[in-house]
Amino acid sequence: MSGVPSRPASYAAMPPVPSGFSHLLNPSPNPPFALSRLRLFVRQQPAAARTCAAGDKSRRSVDPSPILQLLMTDFDSQSEEDIKMLKHSQHVVACHLFAVCENVSGALGGRVADEVSHQPTPNGQKEEEEEDSIRNVYGKTYVSPFFVEADPEPSKAPSHPGSVCKGTPSPIPSTFFVFADLRIPTAGVYRLRFRLINVGEPTVTGKIPILHEVWSDSFRAFASKDFPGMRPTPYLSEKLKALGADGAKSRKAK
Repeated sequence: MSGVPSRPASYAAMPPVPSGFSHLLNPSPNPPFALSRLRLFVRQQPAAARTCAAGDKSRRSVDPSPILQLLMTDFDSQSEEDIKMLKHSQHVVACHLFAVCENVSGALGGRVADEVSHQPTPNGQKEEEEEDSIRNVYGKTYVSPFFVEADPEPSKAPSHPGSVCKGTPSPIPSTFFVFADLRIPTAGVYRLRFRLINVGEPTVTGKIPILHEVWSDSFRAFASKDFPGMRPTPYLSEKLKALGADGAKSRKAK
């Protein structure tokens, strides 16, 4: 596979990184996902976006708001330790934006532009090349967990991987990460990469390991004149807003 081209000048400005989070752009090579019981699941996928400049007061966010759910391998709802881990306030999810290639017909493709194979490479080469293809996104790209004692939409709740059903618990405790303020400045087709870390976990190397990583489906960011309009607020967003989730929005379609 050919080398990754240099990032265009228009993408030189990177999303702001909160103090203490720079390790996310320089992670330990080949993060040991298998060592963690925690898994991310994209509970609500982004569908579209209207381009928005950095200082745009209209704050046109990705629609609908991407929502991640935290799952746990072999989760036991009766285990105090498992519930404690699910509620852990030091878990943070980081979001980065990547451009996606389109096929000749203009349909959305699934391949991230400039993305290389996820097979391990020496000295973190894959990570360096992947970070070079990050695109600009404004807003809140680092999100803390929101725990609820009962899943607000249990009929669509995913199963914890490898967990044995001991009768469906009622209610179902759940943890969400709501990305309600993501704004994209440039029209195009994109995917979002989400990474889970524990900011309270000390390491010998000084770099916090990535516990798990997932990608969103492809979606299009439209120029203002081409944007088809906002969708009605999904049921999950409505319920999380009512429960007090930070940033969760409720609106009618326009």
